[in-house]
Parts: sequence; C-alpha cells; structure tokens
Amino acid sequence: MSLIRRGYDTLVVRVKKLGRRKVLIGIGIAVAVLVVLGLVLGSVDLLGALTGAYNTPWLYVLIVFGYAILVAVILPIPIEIALLPALIDHRWGYLVGTALAIAAGKTIGAWLIFWLGLNLEGSVNKWSDRWRVARWFVSKAHTFVGKTGYTGIYLLLSVPLMSDTIPIYVYSLFNAEGRALERNMFLIANFLAALNRAAVLGVAYAIGANLFGR
Repeated sequence: MSLIRRGYDTLVVRVKKLGRRKVLIGIGIAVAVLVVLGLVLGSVDLLGALTGAYNTPWLYVLIVFGYAILVAVILPIPIEIALLPALIDHRWGYLVGTALAIAAGKTIGAWLIFWLGLNLEGSVNKWSDRWRVARWFVSKAHTFVGKTGYTGIYLLLSVPLMSDTIPIYVYSLFNAEGRALERNMFLIANFLAALNRAAVLGVAYAIGANLFGR
C-alpha cells in the first residue's frame, strides 16, 4: 500500500512540474487518440468482439474497459450489452468483474473530459458572449449544473442506455470554473452511477426472467 501511495505522490509531483499547459496538451492528445480509436472501433462489430472473447475473461474485461473509456468520451453505444452474457449464464463473479471494468473505464473517460472542460470553459464563455442565444444557453447550462450538482450527474448516468457522453461534457464544460463540482466527487459520482446502472439492469433482467420465464 505504501508503495502505491509513493508512486501516486511521485506522479502528482511530476504532473505539477510539467505545468498546466503541458498537462492540457497531453490530455488533448489523449482525447484525440481516443476519438480516432472511437471512429475506427465504432465500425467494429462489438457483439462479435465480445462474443469471441467471452471465454477468455481477462481479454473480455480488457475489451470492455477500453470500450467504456471510448463510450464516455465519444462512442454512442450501449456498453451494457457487455453485461448480458454473464447475466444470461448466471455467472455472478464474471458479472461483477465486468461491471467494475465498465465503471473504471467510464471514470477514466470522465476524468479526461473533466480536465478538458475545466480548461476550456473560459473560452466557451468568451465565445458565447458574441451571440445572445449562445449566451442564454451557457447561462442556463451553468444554472442547471450548479443546481443539480453531483446528484444530477449521478441520476442521469444511472439510467440504463442513457448516453454517457452528453451529460459528462455538460457537467464538465459548465462547471463554474471548478467551483460547482469538485473533481474527485465528480469522478466518484461517475463510478457509482456506472455500478448502479449495472445493478438496475441486473434487477430488470431478473424481474423480466421471472415474469416471462414461466
């Protein structure tokens, strides 16, 4: 545990030395790479890839983890599909592992977007001042994020099949320069919402199986 903590502290110190601008550039490059991967992988048969890897748990979970990051950043696909095979086979350990991979991937994607939003918000606000409609929209978005806060992002991302990308971008770009939502709590809300979403799907599947399986 002390080794992990030491590594984390070292990483934080190095990031601070790099400076905010370089960190932003690095995050921007990472997101650009994810966007390209998203465009490429978006045309890949997700069901086919998952089906082929299902009997190799570590590969399956790794694929799910990667797709979950892309889903948070760009891909409009229902990653909950990855939970269905384990649900159907009643492999609860596999289901939990897959749910954790989804939650971890979405949280990393949310972290990338949060940092971009924090650094781009000022530019968005300045741009919106040029047009009345844009200024009105940005003002309403700031109000919405400020009033709903962590509860809002948690509830939105807890809805099965809900797009992750749009809520995460909205709550990151209109964050009152980091005063409305604190980073760690934002990421915790994302992680818990992903787990809650998996739990809701599991309960819905169990109820449906009992009702229609008779």
